[in-house]
Amino acid sequence: MTQPVVRFGNVVVNTAARTLVRDGEAVTVAPLVFDVIVYLIQHRDRAVGRDELVAAVWGKVDVSDAALGKTILTARRAIGDDGEAQRYLRTVPRFGYRWSADTQAIENTADAPAGDYAPAVTATDALARTGLTRQRRFGMAAAIAAAVALALLAWLPSRRAPPATVPSAATADRPVGVAVVLPADVAASADDAWLRLGLMDMLGTRLAAAGVPVLPSDNVVRLAPAGIARDAALAAVRDVTERGRLVVPVARREGSAWIVRAELLDGDGEPQAVEARADNVVAAARDVADALLERLGHRPPRAPVDAGSLTATELSQRIDAARLARAPLDARALIDAAPAALQQTPAIRLRRAQIALDLGESEAAREQLEALIASVSAETDPVLLARANRSLAVALSRLGRPEPALAACDRAIALLAGRDLPGDVARAYNNRGIVHLMREEYDLAAQDFARARVAADLAVDSLLLAQIEGNEANLQAVQGRYAEVAAIQERVGRRFERFGMTDEYARSLVNVSTAQITLLRPVEALETSARAMALVERVQHVGTRLFVYLERANALELVGRLGDARAVLDRAVQEANDDAYAAERAIARAGQARLELGAGQPTSALALARQALAALPAPVYNAHRAGAWITVVRSLDALARVAEAADETQRFAAWAATSNDASVSLFARLAQAEQAAAERRDADARAAFDDALAMARRWSAPDVVRETVASYARYLLARGDTAQASAIAGLIARHADVDYESALLQAQLYRALNQEPAAANALAAARRLAGERVVPALSTAP
Repeated sequence: MTQPVVRFGNVVVNTAARTLVRDGEAVTVAPLVFDVIVYLIQHRDRAVGRDELVAAVWGKVDVSDAALGKTILTARRAIGDDGEAQRYLRTVPRFGYRWSADTQAIENTADAPAGDYAPAVTATDALARTGLTRQRRFGMAAAIAAAVALALLAWLPSRRAPPATVPSAATADRPVGVAVVLPADVAASADDAWLRLGLMDMLGTRLAAAGVPVLPSDNVVRLAPAGIARDAALAAVRDVTERGRLVVPVARREGSAWIVRAELLDGDGEPQAVEARADNVVAAARDVADALLERLGHRPPRAPVDAGSLTATELSQRIDAARLARAPLDARALIDAAPAALQQTPAIRLRRAQIALDLGESEAAREQLEALIASVSAETDPVLLARANRSLAVALSRLGRPEPALAACDRAIALLAGRDLPGDVARAYNNRGIVHLMREEYDLAAQDFARARVAADLAVDSLLLAQIEGNEANLQAVQGRYAEVAAIQERVGRRFERFGMTDEYARSLVNVSTAQITLLRPVEALETSARAMALVERVQHVGTRLFVYLERANALELVGRLGDARAVLDRAVQEANDDAYAAERAIARAGQARLELGAGQPTSALALARQALAALPAPVYNAHRAGAWITVVRSLDALARVAEAADETQRFAAWAATSNDASVSLFARLAQAEQAAAERRDADARAAFDDALAMARRWSAPDVVRETVASYARYLLARGDTAQASAIAGLIARHADVDYESALLQAQLYRALNQEPAAANALAAARRLAGERVVPALSTAP
């Protein structure tokens, strides 16, 4: 299969293998630097603005000039360039950068140097490194996923599919008989490059409007990314559909005319070709689509395209193509350059607001959408009004306003009632389910996700179905059903893997591993995290790589491979050296602190935990702050600095009282219990432990219960209360054959009960599960 390999000067870059070779030797390049080089190469036909580059590579818009300048400097050094010569990478003053090298594609990868590329390990933005915050990530995921999933679903194009083509449950992963329009081959000027995706979307839209089930454009873009060879694209599509009808379009300009041609590959039969010529590419695409419809036995849509509206249609398709290519700044520039009258049409106003959502400009999007909704009536354009309300729900949710977001979802659903638009219906119900999830209305959320699933099946939209299932996993997680979470995420991951969506597949595997850790299934978690690690070199987004690495450290720690876990965290801290990743670096520091404390190094643990605590902003990182804070208290107690620990505990509890976060309350109450135990205030200690245990059992996550039980039971054993200790320790006895802490607690309990054979067996199990941990001598001491 042809790989996207390019050569310039004495440098060869392989974007698939993520390697850079200069003068025949591999050059190690940090992920962000490599991404910058690749993005500029891919857009070498034009200058790339600073904001566009930052949004594309960092995934955010608030990266400092200093950070960008440092990355550009490092990129130039990697390719043998510098700021003075600028042979390859040229600065465009007061705008951005342009790739200026004579760059040649290498079709035969056998001729390209292989090289080795080992991206440095980075920290994750989703995980604190303690037993409790490890589980708490699911609680955070529900709120985070609401913004992320809504943002994704706000703009994805919808496709109609008639009920007769609904796939069964058994074949939902491989829809049967759908039409798949591939990205177009375009022989024209660079200004017409948008037609690669735009023509694909035009043909798909018209086929769907006539009742042909069509694989949505965003699905196709994932299967056939830029640079993929035709045969590879066809193979990828055939892998995710059953008996699909493939449409392969080609467009070329001849003088002032456009010629659009499409081949219809239907099963094992001979290819059928249709062709049309017109002065406008939109008109030619319409005629080709209508000819395809006749071949497929469908009538073209009744409403013909008005020649006077071709300019508006073309602008809409250009914008949609840019957004499909994940270039929102390009899409916005198209609107800004359009005539004022076109900019004020409802369709273009809607797209402008959705682009604001793409760029994270939620407040601006809200204002634009509310103004648009006020100017459009349900009688004149109910579908556009429904989509505007659906997008408004995105903006309001991201602004922390779930009540009006829910009302916007209700309006969208009502406007779509009775219309054959299953893709739109699925997104509307899915968005409403997310809002119900944010409001902790779990039964209502489940009902909406179920409705969304049915509609997504009708729309034969596999990616939308995967997103819905991901939200269902969040729902299961906040209700403590972690086995269901693992099963759903495995299924979602398989969908993403089939579509070649490496980043999404890796995130699904990480979620599976997290569920397995929560369930105290360490061997399974280790295996799953290894599967995610195997994908890392192909992962594009920095945040996803962080997610994978830190979850791997969690699994390693759980099985006692402390050296490997420490190495991952050390590399994470080193990689997260940019201001943009200060919080992630702090989370890694908190993990290091936990390991240091477990290794009997409370002094270094205290320093690391305090660094983490100071760098974790509230309220977004409240759960992580709580995890770091309890490590501070425990480290002070281990150093016999009891008075300082008491002061920290008091401040911790006072801060926790201002938060509605369940994990924060549990951390704080557990810290109070342990501090009261250290000060020999038994009545206070027992009351606080009872409260913490009740909180943990309501949470019903095995790893949370295990940590709370272990602390409480050891306190009771130290006080000689073996009867109560037995009752408490019994809550985690079933995990003693797979979990080190549970086995060790059982051994300590049996020794206190003078049950020597049972104690010896439990101690043997603890040693088997210890890994690199030093198993203490049996004792009743905490």
